[in-house]
Amino acid sequence: MLPLLYLHGLSTGDFVPALEQFLGSAAGLSSATVSRLTAQWQADHDDFQRRVRSGCDYVYV
Repeated sequence: MLPLLYLHGLSTGDFVPALEQFLGSAAGLSSATVSRLTAQWQADHDDFQRRVRSGCDYVYV
């Protein structure tokens, strides 16, 4: 959900109120937590983009 909100242009300060509606106020989300999760998502995405694809066969449906 974080990547989707980020791609739709929400700033980290806007994430907390938006996510509290989904997760409740007890979720403990802060701007720092959202920033940390977004940075981790970006790192995971970058790693995925750099993966070695040689020798793999892909099937398209």
